[in-house]
Amino acid sequence: MPVANAAFDAYREAYLRRDATTVLRDGDDLAVTLAEAPWSRFLVPAVIVLQGSTMGMRPDLVPPGEAIRYLSQGISLADHLIDEPDGDAAASGLDKALGPIDPFRMELMQLLLVVGRYDEAHALASTLQEPTHGAVARLAGLRTHAAVSAVRGEHELAHQVLNAAASLSERMRSRFARMLVDVDRSVLLGTQGRLGEGIALFDNLTRVLSRRSAGSSGAWADTVTAAGALTLSRFAAETGDPVTAERLIYPGAAAVSDTTDPYWKAQLDLSLSVLFWAQRRFDDAVELCREARAGFEGGAYLPGAAQAVMHEGRLAWSQGFTAVATPLLELARHQLVALGHHREPSQIAQALDHVA
Repeated sequence: MPVANAAFDAYREAYLRRDATTVLRDGDDLAVTLAEAPWSRFLVPAVIVLQGSTMGMRPDLVPPGEAIRYLSQGISLADHLIDEPDGDAAASGLDKALGPIDPFRMELMQLLLVVGRYDEAHALASTLQEPTHGAVARLAGLRTHAAVSAVRGEHELAHQVLNAAASLSERMRSRFARMLVDVDRSVLLGTQGRLGEGIALFDNLTRVLSRRSAGSSGAWADTVTAAGALTLSRFAAETGDPVTAERLIYPGAAAVSDTTDPYWKAQLDLSLSVLFWAQRRFDDAVELCREARAGFEGGAYLPGAAQAVMHEGRLAWSQGFTAVATPLLELARHQLVALGHHREPSQIAQALDHVA
């Protein structure tokens, strides 16, 4: 047992110092070794969860589908051990090995969201909203619930859920938590077509969100700034306001300028492409759109890939290439309807009416 614990402790240290090479190389073998000893089997899900978490942090090395698989397996195995008759001992051991498991559930939920597995993300969000979970996890569950509702066109429900999230953030006495909710609200307003309100709300938050801080809050601020700025920039460009779109690009680009994450690089490429389209810089727009599509498709980020296909069709249509535009727009509509999106299929239907 001491040898097994020492091996796990060394593995966890590699995870904490973000040594992805060691974590990804040694995890499977360590899990097999730990599973062979009954007294250390509670460490097996801990190893699998740490592998999945590392994969999620390094999408430049491992596609998100693998991170989802490992996190799902590890969390499920941990829950199973805790539910066994001697589950208290397993729960205590897991807590010492991993700390609270809810942060890993939150990582899994975010990954499910960006790859378009909305039903699974929503189910996990519902679990995290239960009162047995901490405030941070409940807030994440509410925000994901609202995001899925917005994608599906359930805007009033999304506002109601964000109201609950705002109330929770007040009880948490966390200005940062409230800002997260307000950024979500700004994007929701833009999705509804209330773009002026959404941009005004986001502008009030940009200065604070763009301040980088030490630790995880700084990373979260970057991600939230990028998500809000790039999405609202695309919306502004689509409504024929390239000046506002360009202004909003800057905080988003600054937030992800140093990233190696292919998802955020693709998001930036797509937003720049939509901006260039609005500015009628078609050659630049086409090049960046293709790069964005390749980035999304390479990681199986299905919503982003479908949005890139949609924009590629829109670019072809704008240049008069209707024979190219029509199949691209039809493909994008099929993909987005299959995912459960509401906003974009409606836009595509209007575009196809014009093409016809």
